[in-house]
Amino acid sequence: MKHYEMTSEKFGTQKSYEFYSNVGKFIKKHGVDGAAHDFALLMPWGTPEQVLEKVAFIRDTIDTNGVFFNFSFAGMPFDDAERSLKCFARYVLPELKKWDTQPMLDAKERSYRQWRSRERRIGEHSESFKGFPGKAPFHLR
Repeated sequence: MKHYEMTSEKFGTQKSYEFYSNVGKFIKKHGVDGAAHDFALLMPWGTPEQVLEKVAFIRDTIDTNGVFFNFSFAGMPFDDAERSLKCFARYVLPELKKWDTQPMLDAKERSYRQWRSRERRIGEHSESFKGFPGKAPFHLR
């Protein structure tokens, strides 16, 4: 929290980062220790079963089809981070690979779908690519 100055009045005031002002409000309401505790509870950590349970909760809550993990925190000794990584690779990753998820969209397809969604919301229902910044060289389903 110190590194990102989450408790400063400026945090979350920059353009496109307004949402983060809620983090500062949460910290003010719950204190630095309380906010850190609650943040840690959101993270997948613990036994392989606990990690899988938390990741399943995240997947089911926000309909995610991909996750990123970090195995080294705040000056953690390398040996501890390596042990966590190896445990994850041995016990958690094989189970995650069994989950049925949709493939992630590549950047061009995601951009096109976001653009089409925006066009539909504002009422421009053109079947052409007119106005799309670039070509759509992929099959649209």
